[in-house]
Amino acid sequence: MHADQWLKFLIDYVAHHPRDGHIFRTIIDKRNAHRRGSPFLSKNGTPKWFNNPRPTDPRLPLMDFISVGSRAVIDGKSVQRLIVDHAVPFSFLHDRLVELPKNVESFEPFLIANYKLGVLTKDEDNALTKNNLRKSMPHLLERQKSLRPL
Repeated sequence: MHADQWLKFLIDYVAHHPRDGHIFRTIIDKRNAHRRGSPFLSKNGTPKWFNNPRPTDPRLPLMDFISVGSRAVIDGKSVQRLIVDHAVPFSFLHDRLVELPKNVESFEPFLIANYKLGVLTKDEDNALTKNNLRKSMPHLLERQKSLRPL
């Protein structure tokens, strides 16, 4: 499937399963990989996943954000494990998409503004988890009905 097909599938999924986020992550990640194209896709068109990326991975400079710690690793000034993470938790994205009209005109701009991937060190990721930011947005953002571009 192409990015447009994945987006339509996502809209149908959210419309028919508004309380079930079970395969939401798979759909939204595949849509993003197809939207971004190479080097996020393999030669046969399937998404390449980020499991323990190497500092030399050509996709890392293409991420939406790179933390200070991970930049040091990528530049060879530090040795730490890197991870790719989503700036906005899936549960938050899912809850907002459920509230939107179920059409491309609503979903596409929201996803472009809010589906962001970034590079962190494992220590930075652990700090997010310690501060309960793994599955929820900070209180200030939770009061907003929709997110603005990050």
